[in-house]
Amino acid sequence: MSNRVAFLIDLHVTHESNLEVEVDASMLDWDSYKRLILDLEDRLSEIDKKYSVKPELSRGRALKARYIRVTADERHRKLRFQPFPSLYSNKLKNLRAYVYELLNRYCTILATYGSGKSKRKVYVLPKGVALEFISYVARLNEEVIGKLRKDVEEFRKSEDFRSIGLTLGKYGLDPSVLERAVFSIGDMVVDVVPIMIDYDVMRDEFFIKQARAESMRSLEILKAEVEKFHRDYVSRTLRDMFEKLRPGLEKLNEGMRFRGFDKFIERMIRSCESMGMTDVVDRLLKPLLVISENPKGVKALSKKYFGTENLVEGVKQTIEKLK
Repeated sequence: MSNRVAFLIDLHVTHESNLEVEVDASMLDWDSYKRLILDLEDRLSEIDKKYSVKPELSRGRALKARYIRVTADERHRKLRFQPFPSLYSNKLKNLRAYVYELLNRYCTILATYGSGKSKRKVYVLPKGVALEFISYVARLNEEVIGKLRKDVEEFRKSEDFRSIGLTLGKYGLDPSVLERAVFSIGDMVVDVVPIMIDYDVMRDEFFIKQARAESMRSLEILKAEVEKFHRDYVSRTLRDMFEKLRPGLEKLNEGMRFRGFDKFIERMIRSCESMGMTDVVDRLLKPLLVISENPKGVKALSKKYFGTENLVEGVKQTIEKLK
């Protein structure tokens, strides 16, 4: 079995819409419906200020109102909102942004499909950093998702939560809709599919036997496509690597330390070693690690390892040669 194994990875994060509840307000006339919206917005805004870390920055709350025309005379009015402090949904938004930053930190992008909002990226997680990434996600599940679940359950027992139901009851709506609602905050889930990075068609007994029985021509075509994929993948990985390195390179180029840059390079070394990219490790990353630990001597070291005193340009040129 090949040692050059990586993982196709997909990460699922609970969306803040899981904290929403929908209330049917079709029984209300238009004026009552508007007053209900205003009262709920005021009540939720007060709750936001009470639970906010910085109450002075609270911006108020807007509710989602839907109108469904059934007939010319009949319309359904649906009101959708989060009966919790905005702090809770913001935690989920911030967590989602953070874990996608983690994906970009630990993974390389194999391919991008679609466009606009339907755009999807296929991430590859190198074996060398897989356990570190999985541990990070597990810790976030425990420290962020787990705590948020407890906060939600505690809030549902509070007078503030009850006051939202009382506001609904004031307009003749059933406040028990809040008690019956299910607010599901599941752990982040990491789906992984192991893949072989250094797969070689010409060493696969299945294809060799078929080629002997039929024609080598098809095998040569398949071999060429696999090799093209490998080249493209290495090229994408190196381009992605340069963009991730650039902020630290620019700081080092000015003779300044970039906090955590050495740890970042060490993580890249583990990733590349597990993918069999030994040239990248020896010609690029190990010299960079030496330079990151000696920022005052950056020009001389850059000249020594990359042929120019400009570290950014030297790394860029080296990456082009490695493609």
